[in-house]
Amino acid sequence: MKICSKCKVPKPFSNFSKSSANKDGLYAWCKDCKADSQRYYRQTEVGKECHSKYQKKYRKTKFGKLKRNKGRKLWKLNYPERNKAHTAVHRALKNGTLFQLPCEVCNSLDSEAHHDDYSKPLEVRWMCHKDHMKFNKENDNKGI
Repeated sequence: MKICSKCKVPKPFSNFSKSSANKDGLYAWCKDCKADSQRYYRQTEVGKECHSKYQKKYRKTKFGKLKRNKGRKLWKLNYPERNKAHTAVHRALKNGTLFQLPCEVCNSLDSEAHHDDYSKPLEVRWMCHKDHMKFNKENDNKGI
């Protein structure tokens, strides 16, 4: 049990959100008090303005997707062969026909697939992100 510092009512730990800033790892206010506070803030002028800016930035399109996915869609449309190769590698990794290896430059375990030829989607070289970007820059390869 923990006492909410706002309503002063003892409540079970499950009624408090997690917070790494506090010693006990829980937020000082219970979830109900926190929700009431947020609801009140959104009704103030400052809260309304802030909330409306956020809503405009992440407003959903007519298909239900967020605007921030627009760049990814454009990339898929502009580079269909690359997208196809990336999807093939992802599926092969998932079903176990392809295995992720360490970076061939620095042996880092956090590696990603590099395609020398997108027409051969499962022929990849494994490089960490830093070495992959360096390789692409040196070889004037704009795609990832």
